[in-house]
Amino acid sequence: MADRNASFPGRQRFSTLPAVRETKDSQIDTLFSPRAFTWLVIGHVVLAAVTQIAPRIAIIHALITLAISFLWALSKEHPERIIYATAYVSGVEVWWRMNEVWNLLPWELGKYTLIGLFILAILQLKKAKLNMMALLFVVALTIPSLQSLTGSSLEEFREQIVFNLGGHIVLLFGATYFSNIEIDKDSLQKLLLALTLPVILAATMALLTIANLRSSGELIWSAGASSVLASAWNGANQTSSVLGLGLTAIWLLLLFWKHERGELIKLIALGGWFLVQALLTFSRGGVFTAALAGLAATAHIFGKSKKTVRNIFLGIIVIAVFSYIVLPQLDQLTGGSLSQRFSDTDPTGRDVIVLTDLEAFLENPLWGVGPGGMPSYRTRQGIRYLAAHTEYSRMLAEHGLLGAFALILLGIMCWDNYWHSEKVPATRAVKIALMAWALLYMTHSATRLVAPAFMLSVTFAQFRMTETLPQLEGPAKPFPRVPPVRSYHQR
Repeated sequence: MADRNASFPGRQRFSTLPAVRETKDSQIDTLFSPRAFTWLVIGHVVLAAVTQIAPRIAIIHALITLAISFLWALSKEHPERIIYATAYVSGVEVWWRMNEVWNLLPWELGKYTLIGLFILAILQLKKAKLNMMALLFVVALTIPSLQSLTGSSLEEFREQIVFNLGGHIVLLFGATYFSNIEIDKDSLQKLLLALTLPVILAATMALLTIANLRSSGELIWSAGASSVLASAWNGANQTSSVLGLGLTAIWLLLLFWKHERGELIKLIALGGWFLVQALLTFSRGGVFTAALAGLAATAHIFGKSKKTVRNIFLGIIVIAVFSYIVLPQLDQLTGGSLSQRFSDTDPTGRDVIVLTDLEAFLENPLWGVGPGGMPSYRTRQGIRYLAAHTEYSRMLAEHGLLGAFALILLGIMCWDNYWHSEKVPATRAVKIALMAWALLYMTHSATRLVAPAFMLSVTFAQFRMTETLPQLEGPAKPFPRVPPVRSYHQR
């Protein structure tokens, strides 16, 4: 039997194991140390609070983030920093939108940024190969787009492609980059921390907005709809989703990494905060997506860990405290609307959107109605102007049979990333959680954020959750010359 811990050929290794300790990135290690991370958390809370008074600080933050991210992407000494930069940008996108940085910078800044970062990172790799399955996925969606948008102005073409296919293009370059690398357990932990950190900005802004509106008596929750006000005047589904993203990252950190007591308490507190803020948005999608992604990860290790009994006991305590103490307080705060909202099974119009998507597909099976064409189609059918919320039915309606083919490719890629990963429960648990979060997000919010494309992209990397030492000859070289990458079907 092949050794499951053997090195995956054709992949650049981002390792911080003891045998190559002299090659470690000391600055990044310091940045993500427990003490420094605590100060980063505090700093992000303060930044979000100050931005409430001076919103343009968010633009400065965006520009600084872009500058540092692209410098890291060009780094030859520490190319692994790109994975932390892309994680941070994926988590901060919603906060940028909350503060209207699009007055100066593009609305789809997150997607533009990740495309640029991944392209630069790919160019830094030696003998990197394009992920052909991801390329075919994007080409399948692009062909009907070119056909249906013929005659459109250049600006309209750009807007429709970026809004509807920007996330898919991110997936193409992200999948290509991550397909060529391995990520060890320490680097993956840092990636999850980098993903969690910017979520604090959105959580702080939502908390302060609720506090201000409650004091003035302007905030009233309704059981029949999500709350834009409790979402810091932002789309509730986006705010809820990014909070759920942070909650998913924290759950994985708690499951698979050891923490000192103080660090453990901080992570649990952050997770609880994110959950409370997500609940108060009254947007159910973000909460349920995080819950199901966490459940998928937990199911993979249930009964396979020596700490299973302890984890179950702690889980029961946490659930009991939240159910019998926290939730009643939140329900009282919202006048009983919270329990009504989350017990309501009304799909709030998403069923109508999916049905009209399927009708459009049956009427236009070859090319579909074109990217961005469904809102107008619904208007012609006597339904109010509604943008796509479910990505899978949108791909059918707007891209026709090639959209259906792209869906099949997406399923194949996800299965391949899961099945050919390291045969370790923790590895598969993390991968299934990342994929579940992204795929579930696309059922209720399409690809409005760059986060689902990023989460799926990460699963193309080979994770090394086992602590094995590489066999090195001579001086340690952390980023060796990469041999040719195996073709996709051979992985």
